[in-house]
Amino acid sequence: MRRGMRVLAASYVLVTAGVFLTSADRYLPEMLAVGAVLLLSWRRGPRPRDGGEPAVLLVSASMGAGHDGVAYELRRRIVGAGGRADVVDYLTLLPLGTGWLIKAIYAAQLRYAPGSYAWLYDALERVPVLERVARVIAGWGRRRLQRRLRDGGYGLAIATYPLAGQALGQLRRRGRLPVPAVTFLTDLDVHTMWLDPGTDLYLSVYDGSAREAERRTGRPAVAVGPVLPPAHSASSPPDERAAARAGLGRPEDEPLVLLVTGSWGVGDVLPTVAAIAAAGFRSPMVLCGRNERLRRDVTAQGLGVAIGWTDDVRSLLAAADAVVHNAGGLSSLEGFAAGVPVIGHACLPGHGDRNARAMREAGVAALAETTDDLVRLLHELVGTSTGRALAGRARALFAGDPTPALLAGAATAADRAWGRLSTPWHRVERAAATLMAATLVATGLGFGISEASERYGFGVARPAAAPAPSVYVAVLLDSTEVSDPRTVALLTRTGVSAVVPAQVARSHPDALRPLAAAGVSILTTDDAVVDHHPQAVLRGAAASVRGVEAATGQRRVPVALLHGLTPLMLLTYSRAHALLGSPDVVLRPGDRALLHDREQVVLNLRGLGPQASVDALAALLQSAATDGLGVRPWGSVWGLA
Repeated sequence: MRRGMRVLAASYVLVTAGVFLTSADRYLPEMLAVGAVLLLSWRRGPRPRDGGEPAVLLVSASMGAGHDGVAYELRRRIVGAGGRADVVDYLTLLPLGTGWLIKAIYAAQLRYAPGSYAWLYDALERVPVLERVARVIAGWGRRRLQRRLRDGGYGLAIATYPLAGQALGQLRRRGRLPVPAVTFLTDLDVHTMWLDPGTDLYLSVYDGSAREAERRTGRPAVAVGPVLPPAHSASSPPDERAAARAGLGRPEDEPLVLLVTGSWGVGDVLPTVAAIAAAGFRSPMVLCGRNERLRRDVTAQGLGVAIGWTDDVRSLLAAADAVVHNAGGLSSLEGFAAGVPVIGHACLPGHGDRNARAMREAGVAALAETTDDLVRLLHELVGTSTGRALAGRARALFAGDPTPALLAGAATAADRAWGRLSTPWHRVERAAATLMAATLVATGLGFGISEASERYGFGVARPAAAPAPSVYVAVLLDSTEVSDPRTVALLTRTGVSAVVPAQVARSHPDALRPLAAAGVSILTTDDAVVDHHPQAVLRGAAASVRGVEAATGQRRVPVALLHGLTPLMLLTYSRAHALLGSPDVVLRPGDRALLHDREQVVLNLRGLGPQASVDALAALLQSAATDGLGVRPWGSVWGLA
């Protein structure tokens, strides 16, 4: 069996190399990238360092600030107690850049298709096949992790990221890790991907999380409370609050709310800012993380004070009367430490929502399901005994320091024997298996994303409910119609949007100016790509978006997906900061379709004369009126009209 797999792996590598070599004129960048990745995968791990102090390797991931925050604080404490500790990003140990791919998909899901992430997060606990696949993917970096642990002479491994915990548990169960494996549950919600029966010990923030992990795995679990730097782990005294308020220029008696959106600054933030301001809490502070676009949007909204990435979160928490979060991450724990009431609202699907619910069930934070709930909770908790009681229960989570016990475990395990390095042939096998898996994953994503966008609207905008039943209409134009004054007059009179083909937007951007000057909202389209090189697709898409931006002044350009949605297109348009829309129906003149409320309709007018265009659009408007529907411009879905 193993011999057959080796033959299959070697054959796959040879065939792939042959395809690349025979297409060198089109795939030279990809060939160089694959060669570089393969050479890097061959590199041996670091050599052990001198010194007999207890050594700990902390395995985190750059997926937001929560996982890294715990890892680096544990490292600080261990080094301060006389040990040696290092932090490694587990995503960098995954082969052939799959760690970057996982991070990119996760970020794209949260930003463009949060419903798909919520479905996946829940399905991993309900669908055994998906869970098994996820555990296999989690183990892709375990051999590199094992070499890193052995070559560094570490006596203890601590994971602060679920996939890293899976890899450590798998190594323990396979007898490839002779030192203890510990998983620190940074989430209050205990998801199945945190758990592996090979893990020796679980640490958690909350006692209920520890009991749940112990019940489901049979392994010991201990609640140690939040692990935060000293600057964030103490409550805020009155003098610190007064100094923080003075630094922000805010009166001492003015109620102040801090809205945190995580290190990536994602989520439905602007409506939350509006709700807080409308509730009487003037100019809430909004931590936008590293999302500069969100910071600009909050500033343009004019209702809150937008704050970019900062290391001085402590002073903001000291000045605040309440913290509103949408992820249940590190900022929530820092709010617990500062003694400020914490409220979850509009939480990110998946772990964000479930963490917020776990905090509410633990009695350490509140959860607002609606904006009305948020307004009510703010008035109930800001400056009241109820709010102080909630903050007190959260402050009680800070139970102790796990560092001494961790160092003791590392010292006793440091001299255990390690397994041998994998042979060069093992590396070839691993590279071939990763190439095959990447091919299957890319094929599956291509089909799945296309189907999901058409059937369920994943990754694309959908209209909100209008005051009256309506359809959202746009007309598809060609290069001659775009600049025709009669077309401009027709669209202005009927109040519908224009869809400009990508090729026209790239080659004749100036022709769009009359439409923009007349107040017509403009969308571009995707290209019907068959044989184009991916780099050409990327350049063409970016150029079409820039063309519409230059002509209309729109900061983000909606893209009408007339040919489905693929992973390449999702990545392309996300890099161009484009908004995506998928029509429910595309009509030609003379087509008769039964229209429904909130449908998105594109009428293809390409190639028609002026009078035929007028007649076709009039027929569509009459059809909508017959069906009892109003007509709105498709661009209004994105607030463009």
